This record gives sequence, C-alpha cells and structure tokens, in this order.
Amino acid sequence: MIGAATLFSPGVWAQTPPRTDVGGSLLGTVRDPSGAAIVGAHVTLKDEAGKAREAQTDREGAYHFSTFQAGRYSLSVESQGFQEQSREVSANGQEALTVNFVIAIKTQSQSMTVTDRLDRQSDYTPSATNATAMKTDTPVLLTPQSVQTVPTAVLLEQNALLLSDATRNVTGVTQDFGFNGGTQPALILRGFPSNFSMTAGGGSGMSGMGTYYLDGTKMVGVPLNMADAQQVDVVKGPDTVLYGRAEPGGLVNVVTAPLLPVFTTDLEETASQRGSTRTTGKAGGRLNRSGSLLFRVSGTWFADKTGRAFVRDRLGSGGLTLNWKATTRTDLALSLNYQHQAYRNDFGIPAVGDRPANLPYNTQFNNSPDLSKAQPLSARVNLGQEIFRGWRLNVRFDSLVSNTHEVDIWPYRYDILSGASCFPNECLSYYYDRPHGRDRLIHGTADLTGKFKTGPIQHSLLFGLDGYANSRNGTLYLEDLNSSINIYNPAYTAQPPLDPSQSIAADVQDKIRWVALSVQDMIICRTALLLWPDSGQIGPAPFTARPAWRRTFNLS
Repeated sequence: MIGAATLFSPGVWAQTPPRTDVGGSLLGTVRDPSGAAIVGAHVTLKDEAGKAREAQTDREGAYHFSTFQAGRYSLSVESQGFQEQSREVSANGQEALTVNFVIAIKTQSQSMTVTDRLDRQSDYTPSATNATAMKTDTPVLLTPQSVQTVPTAVLLEQNALLLSDATRNVTGVTQDFGFNGGTQPALILRGFPSNFSMTAGGGSGMSGMGTYYLDGTKMVGVPLNMADAQQVDVVKGPDTVLYGRAEPGGLVNVVTAPLLPVFTTDLEETASQRGSTRTTGKAGGRLNRSGSLLFRVSGTWFADKTGRAFVRDRLGSGGLTLNWKATTRTDLALSLNYQHQAYRNDFGIPAVGDRPANLPYNTQFNNSPDLSKAQPLSARVNLGQEIFRGWRLNVRFDSLVSNTHEVDIWPYRYDILSGASCFPNECLSYYYDRPHGRDRLIHGTADLTGKFKTGPIQHSLLFGLDGYANSRNGTLYLEDLNSSINIYNPAYTAQPPLDPSQSIAADVQDKIRWVALSVQDMIICRTALLLWPDSGQIGPAPFTARPAWRRTFNLS
C-alpha cells in the first residue's frame, strides 16, 4: 500500500521529466537561383528506418511537416526542370526547424558525345506506371491487360515523323491505307482496323478514316503533329471501355509533352533521302516569378514525299498552351491549335488473286487535279482538382471544327453499276469530290479517382463520365469518267475539274454520339495468409503476394 501510494503520488508524478520525442516541426521554402518561389516541388522526409513522408510547396514555395520526432532524417527536394537536392537533418523533437532550399536549373550540354548506348538503357525503359490503360497511376506490372509504350528516346532516335513510324515498334499493330493522307494513318490492331466502329452514321464518308487518341480524346479525320508527342501508348484488346466506344482491337493514345518551368527554345530541321522534310520551332517557360503560370508556343511545317506517284502530304501546325497552377491542389490548362493539311491519297497497289500485283514501288493511280484539304481548329480545357487527400477530380473538354475539301480519282476493280470485273489488267476510274465538308467534334470527360484500404487490401477507384459527339457532313459528288487504265502499262491523262452536272450528288451526314458511365475498382492484396502444413497454424506468409483484380462496368 505504501509502495502504491508513492507510485501514484501527485508530487512524485510531477517530477517525471517531460517527453522530448514529439512536438517539433520542420518547415522551409524552395526557390530558384533568382529567388523566385518554386510551386509544386516535391519534398520528401525519410527517417533512419526508411519511412518517408511527403509534402508539396505552395504558391509561396513553402512546405511544412508537423509532429516532428527526435532523430536523424534525410530531407530531399525535386521539381521538374531543376536539379534534385538533399540534406541531413538532426532534431530533438521539440524545436521548430527551418531548412530552406535554393535549387539550380538543369543545364543542357551543348557538346556532342558518342557513347555506347548500353549504359543508357533507362532512356528506352518506359515509366513503371501508365495512366492510359486504366486512367490511374497503376503500375504496368499490375495492369490486367497488354500495354506497350514507345518512349521519347525511341521517337527521337528513329525520328518518327508519322504515327505509323512509332507504332511499327509494337507487335500486333500494322498500317492500312486511309483516306486522309499519311498524317492520319488507318491502323490495324490485332486484326481489327482502327475505323471499325466509325460507320454507324449511315453514310460512307467516314468509312475509311482512321482513328487515334490524343491525350485520351478520340480523333477522327484529324491530322497528327508528331513534333509535340512525348510518347505513344498502345492498349491491346477490347478492355478499353473506359474510353466509350473503342475498337475491339485496342487503341493508340499519343501523349503530348508537358510544360516546363524553365525557359527553353527549340529549332529542329529534318530531311529524308526521299525529300520529306519537317521544320519545328518551340518556345516555352514560365510567365511569372513563382512559376505558377507556364506557357508554350509551337509551329511545325511538314512535307512528305513517299516516292509514290502523285502522293503528296503537307501539314502546317501552330499551337499555344497555357497552364495555371492556381493552388497546390488546382491545375487549369488551356490549349489552342490550328492546322492546315493538303494531301493526295495513296490507294496502294491492287491485288491480283491473293497477292499484290507485281508493279514498281512508285505505281499509284490517283491523279486527281487538286489536293484534298483539311483545316481543323481545336480548343481544349483541362481542370485538375484534388478534393481531399487521395481523391482527385479531372475534367476535360475538347472542341474541334474543321473545313474540308476531299477530291480523288478512285481506281475500281469492277463496274459500280453492273458489278462486272475489269481485272486482272484494268481499273475503272471514278471521280470523287466533297468540296465543302464540315467536321465537328465535341468531347467531355469527368474522372474521379481515389484510393483507400480495407485491411491489407488496397482499392483504387475510378468513376468516369464520358460524352462524345462527332459529325461529318457535306455534299458528295461521284462521276464515272468512262475510262479505264491498264495497271501494268498506265497512260495517265490530265483530269479536268469536276462537272457537277455530270455527277451523282448525295448529301452525306455521318454521326457518332455516346454517353458512357464507367466504374472501376482496382484491388491489390499486398499480404497473404498461409496454412503452415507442419503446425496447422495460420500466419503471414514469408513473402508479399500482389495479385490484382479489376471490376469494370460500362453503360453507353
């Protein structure tokens, strides 16, 4: 009783020294050499056991860690376009420590060095996570479908001028001829053409047009400027319902390069042995001292000469992109782009039986009197908002309007009216013209993503809403030229402009519309329980099992 009274005596208890392992804090700022605050820099704090805490700098470049315990720590900071920096920190757990960083801008070497590429394998290794397949930052190894990425290093070293140049690196992807020139290729994924679902409008004007995705937006009949591409993702198979009505063979998504907080200029000139050229100029950086407002302007001129008779493809592009990081939790981006394309289609080499005809490489029969043209003008708005820790809302809206003029001389292997074949030696010629076409595209998405745990199971949820509308309309003229051409000994004659009075006219209106709702739960179990055979006891396994399950529901 005496011992108990002494132990719980208020006087003795008051003499116990206070704890010194909690109650401290760590704060500071991150700035560049000019003294400007760096917004959104990642600050990582690691203790001696390797446990990490993370923070981001706010609009003033400040960061803060509370409930800072006593011990030794490693503090590091990194931001895109700047050199990473780290420091060692010791604390007693009670004081408020201040650690400020001044990080230098990454410099680009102007010298030329020739080295063995084996020591730069990481340049060719895509990121461990990929957001295209599941719209979340899921590791590729845990993604339950086939995803292949063509990274920046490959695009640069192979000098990919067209999307087909990039996808030739991916198995199961080939190219078919389309009706939009080389900058709008018609791809075939796992045997399914990329224009598989694009004839639902009832007209024929869209039947040959290839599709691709640009930062998640479906593009139909829109030329692609590969100078702005950072990487190309290929998702194979029908597991692409997160993008509304996607083709069963998969999809190809082009990811554009992000904006950088440092001022950069870039001028590039490319020329090929067959006469193809591309000239690109870019400039970008920040518009204010804090770096919360970034911009990029770019211009590209591309001219492709394939060596095939009459085939031409010219594309001029100009764009402006602005990004405003309003707070550490809010991002707003605006992009404007204008393109002017002039081209003549390549209809390939006709087949005789089950083989291509034995013709020289440059043989091609489309000698239309004028080039086809497309003038798309597009605008895009992206809003990213972190609602609360671990949950983020991404809203995107795209709008595009394009004036088009399509003109071709179609070589047919049979008479359209009678159905009589003109093969194996001849093709009949038909005049196709859509002089005043107009294309419209509107696409809006809203994706809510979040993560939470139920015991050892990690959930990654996605709620998606997708609305899409694409229309193409105009008057189509088709005229029988009442002439044939011998494929082995072609004799070309100059074609006059189209005579509407001698043509069959038809109003064409193709429409694709959908509204889709998708719910996805990516479940990762990071521990496993095993029944030990020698003892019959249940306990944690001596390894970490990481199987992945996914449940996706799509209504459209």
